[in-house]
Amino acid sequence: MELHRKLVTMFAVGLLAVALVEGKPWFCGDQDCPDYNTTYSKSYDIREYGETKWVATTTEHSKPYMSTRQLRSMFSKILPYYREGNTEGRSVSIAVPAMNKVQKIRKNVYNITMMWYIPGDPPIPTTPGVFLVTRPAGKIFVSDFQSKRWPRDQVFYSNYKKLKKSIGNKSQFKPDMFYRVSYNYPFDRKKKQHEVWIDKL
Repeated sequence: MELHRKLVTMFAVGLLAVALVEGKPWFCGDQDCPDYNTTYSKSYDIREYGETKWVATTTEHSKPYMSTRQLRSMFSKILPYYREGNTEGRSVSIAVPAMNKVQKIRKNVYNITMMWYIPGDPPIPTTPGVFLVTRPAGKIFVSDFQSKRWPRDQVFYSNYKKLKKSIGNKSQFKPDMFYRVSYNYPFDRKKKQHEVWIDKL
C-alpha cells in the first residue's frame, strides 16, 4: 500500500513537471497560446498576461452578439492573412484563442472586433480592413465554460452579465466592454473551452 501511494505521488509530480515544461493550459491543445499567471481563483479567475499581438478586423452592430453567418463573414476577411496575405508574403500558423472584443458605443450601437492571437513578431496584414492589435500586459477577470456543441453568441453575453455580477465592484473594470473567447474550432468533436474576459483596472 505504501509503495502504491509513493508511485501515485511520483506519477502526479511527473505530470505536473510536464505541464510546467509545456507552459500552457490543456485547452490550448497542440496550438500556440499566450502564457499567463492566475493570481486569484474562486467563482472566477484573475489572470495576468504579458503583452500579446493579434490579427483583427472590426465592424459595428446593433447588438452585443452576432449570428454564425456574421461571424463567418468577419473571419473570411482575416483568413487571407494566414495564406500569404501579409507584407512578408508567407503562410502564418493559426494559434488560439480567437476572441471578439465587444464595446458599447451608444444605445443599440456596438463595436465588435474579431481578433486571433499571433505569437512572436507577426507580419503586417495587406488585406484592407485587417490590422494588427497589441494588447498591453495586464490583468483580466475570466469566467469559463465548456460545451460539446458550438454555443450561440448570446451564451457568451449571458456569461458576461453573470461575471459582472460576481465581480460586484464596478470600479474594478471597464463598463460596457468584454471579450468572448474560444480555443476550439466549431467542427472539433472534443470538449470545447470558452471564456469571457473583462479587463481589470
